[in-house]
Amino acid sequence: MTLAVAIVDNNREIILASDSRITTLDGCHSDTQLKLMPLRIRIYEPSEPNQEPSQIHFERDYGMAFSGNSLCILQVKSYLEIALRNLQYYPFFDISFADICDLIASLYQEISCNLIKDTTLGDIEFFLCGVDPGNASAQRLARFGLFEDAGGSALVAKYSLLGTEKSTVYEIGTGVDAFRARMDAFFDPGSEIERSLRCLAGVIEDARVPSVGGNMQIGKTNSNGDFDVLGERRGVLRYMLGAIDINSCKVSTKRGNLIICSRFLDTGRSSEGGCERFSD
Repeated sequence: MTLAVAIVDNNREIILASDSRITTLDGCHSDTQLKLMPLRIRIYEPSEPNQEPSQIHFERDYGMAFSGNSLCILQVKSYLEIALRNLQYYPFFDISFADICDLIASLYQEISCNLIKDTTLGDIEFFLCGVDPGNASAQRLARFGLFEDAGGSALVAKYSLLGTEKSTVYEIGTGVDAFRARMDAFFDPGSEIERSLRCLAGVIEDARVPSVGGNMQIGKTNSNGDFDVLGERRGVLRYMLGAIDINSCKVSTKRGNLIICSRFLDTGRSSEGGCERFSD
């Protein structure tokens, strides 16, 4: 279905990246899926009884990177997007990244109870990253998935908090073996981000991994603490956001008064090519 990676660089910066290929219900491939998405987290301070909360305690865009069926991705993301932008914390309690993950796991469990009844949809996995409400200078990372319970009779939504203390790479999806094989064979003394994106680009282009393909998608937390979904620059004038060239004449016309502003990453399109740094 996909390949998504979470990269922790030497400076503890977290990058999420994926391909854009999906397998439709009839077994065909489409390279149009956005698998990296921002998720707005808004937490209000406690309010008086029978009063609407008004004072915002914490508000940031977190990042999500999905692996799985596109219909499952859409349903899970839609529920989370509505629920997590209107939270309120209890008085006298501190709020942390783990508290947000606990709530997401509960929601994911309830959503999945309906999704897994249709065996053609299956389950999904996803990464979540963002600024910790309890420590605005720290970025956190978690991985969510469905696992069999102790009796093997039901699936339970669980998450794990992933280490960000040192440079490392985590991966999910059907392309993980191909990605890890490239990572193990490809040594780069430079940035873990550049090394990982080179390998991801190589798997995307590898015809022997049919479940992975399309365009690369990249996301990172900006200086304001919000997650940005970046595009991929190909050549001089092609700026890809998922499957769309947002600089094409079909999108960037003079009929309107708005233009799309986004940051882009120059990448080598194979493991043999180069991978340049982030650029505006």
